[in-house]
Amino acid sequence: RRAGLLESLLACEAVYAALVPGRPGLFARQPGWERLGLLDPEADRAGFSPLRVVLAERDGEVVGFTRFQVKPVWDEAGTP
Repeated sequence: RRAGLLESLLACEAVYAALVPGRPGLFARQPGWERLGLLDPEADRAGFSPLRVVLAERDGEVVGFTRFQVKPVWDEAGTP
């Protein structure tokens, strides 16, 4: 489901933290670092949409997430 950036922050961090022990080289985040991925100044977007979040849920529990932006690019014929 789609979710707001701040609304989803704790759930996303719980998913990330659960993955750390099983993934060599994946660092545990220190307090405050979780907000770094939410920085989305409009001046730095270069035509991309605002940052969006989708949560994957199973039985009401968040089990995955993605944060993404889109940038529609059309050619001269008007096709994406």
